[in-house]
Amino acid sequence: MSRIGASIVLCVTILCMVIGIAGVIVGAVGNSWWTDDSTDPKTVNGLWKDCRPAPISNVELCLTRKNILKFDEDLDAREKDAILLALIIGASFGFFSLIAAISIGICSRGKRDVNMAALLATLLAFIASMASLGAVIYAEAQFDKTWDLVDHGWAVILAWIGALALFISFILSFTLICLTSSDKHESYSSSYNNNRSHNNMADRSVNGQANQGYELQ
Repeated sequence: MSRIGASIVLCVTILCMVIGIAGVIVGAVGNSWWTDDSTDPKTVNGLWKDCRPAPISNVELCLTRKNILKFDEDLDAREKDAILLALIIGASFGFFSLIAAISIGICSRGKRDVNMAALLATLLAFIASMASLGAVIYAEAQFDKTWDLVDHGWAVILAWIGALALFISFILSFTLICLTSSDKHESYSSSYNNNRSHNNMADRSVNGQANQGYELQ
């Protein structure tokens, strides 16, 4: 039963990791974090690019920051760089945790490699979830006055979904450690009982052969 449960948890964990990585990446590259519907045309601002449609041609005109991840003296740009860097870290560690989780299914059951892969996936998922959650929470706190004037864009919403999915994958990875450890103990216990049973049968066979030809007194 524990093997079936571990397989189900592993599949859900991998799914959450994929959703989390995709959401965080889209949140990092997307330019729709702050949307202002009060302007005509609508203004859309992101972490590294600001866009608005042209009044006549309705073609989107975008202005990309030249000081991306340089942490210049501009306070607004520095805060955006901190958010962007945290999202990059979250996506990177999320990708590594996905590889570790996939390796759990490749490793043979009952070996130490399974527990090591589960432990590594849990550690990497924890770092990925904390970095991603830290990015979106920091954005909500630092730009709280801005959020009162504008709406949340699709990029920040997907970043929230990705961060929460990575956090769920961390919890599932931790649960997976318990399930694989339980499965390993059951395998050792079963192997011990089988060896003990074979030894008892061998002892009985030897005793039976030793008593042949002799009358019981």
